[in-house]
Amino acid sequence: MKEMIIYLLQRGIDINDGKISLCNINNYTERIGWQLHSEEPEYRTSEFFKPGQLHSAVARFLFLRKVVNDSRARSAELRKVSDEEHAS
Repeated sequence: MKEMIIYLLQRGIDINDGKISLCNINNYTERIGWQLHSEEPEYRTSEFFKPGQLHSAVARFLFLRKVVNDSRARSAELRKVSDEEHAS
């Protein structure tokens, strides 16, 4: 997965997963590097990585994506348990 994301980013393709994105900031400004941005309510962030830090940017993107997805799964499980308790 990490290698595929790096491949796509190096070709100018942005990576988006829900409200989390990773892009080559040079596609949008004259600044050179990578930007990780999240609009997730509990995990808002906007981080800049220098050109030589692509691997770090991708690792951070994957980490944030996992944290958000794990949080969503826990929330869904809690809602399910709560709904079951209210139904009985």
